[in-house]
Amino acid sequence: MKDFTWLKSLIALAIVSIATTTTVLAGGILTNTNLSARFARIMALEASTNADAAYYNPAGTIKLSEGFHFSFSNQSVFQERIITSSFAPMTGDGSKEFIGKASAPVVPSLQGVYRKGKWALSGNLAVTGGGGKATFNDGLPSFESQISMLPPTVNQFGMGLSAAIPGSSLISKGYSVDQYMHGVNYLFGAQLGGAYQINDMFSVYGGFRLSIVQNEYEGHLTNLKLDVDAKGLGAIG
Repeated sequence: MKDFTWLKSLIALAIVSIATTTTVLAGGILTNTNLSARFARIMALEASTNADAAYYNPAGTIKLSEGFHFSFSNQSVFQERIITSSFAPMTGDGSKEFIGKASAPVVPSLQGVYRKGKWALSGNLAVTGGGGKATFNDGLPSFESQISMLPPTVNQFGMGLSAAIPGSSLISKGYSVDQYMHGVNYLFGAQLGGAYQINDMFSVYGGFRLSIVQNEYEGHLTNLKLDVDAKGLGAIG
């Protein structure tokens, strides 16, 4: 009987050869617009003359009455994210949905203003970006799409083997894999500055903003199994 042990190495090499690297370009910081619960009702606070002007309209804080002004609000957000893929090696002629549960039970925002004469000192503490957790119990299509290429790669390799070894065949009918993805994204922001009233129509503002980012991602691809039929290749049968 011939020794076909070398076929194991060739098949392993063929599988590894489908591994790819993907270039990822950052899209910048995604800033939340709902830094005040009032935004959910009004949807436009750029001309605010309330305490939340500390974030939305800092130069406009000069329009508040003299003294201290504070605003605190919290929002709770729960969403279901559905990603649909029609990548043929993964879904055949149909499509597959990857469902994620997103939750952000606490999204706080605190604004404060102190107005005295032509000056107004203001500050803001809030979750200025992100602000939640998302869990995909069945992983993501970007993960599985790479694995779904294993059966066609094995089949293509098997065609070459059949030509080289008459009477042999190597066919993959499918695969199974356990996958999971969990992500956390928070962008904590602090802002402090002052506004000065030039006249009844114009005012200016100067200040600074600090952003602290927390990103956590956890996932796995385990228990990968290929359904393979091999004939005439006793060394890998």
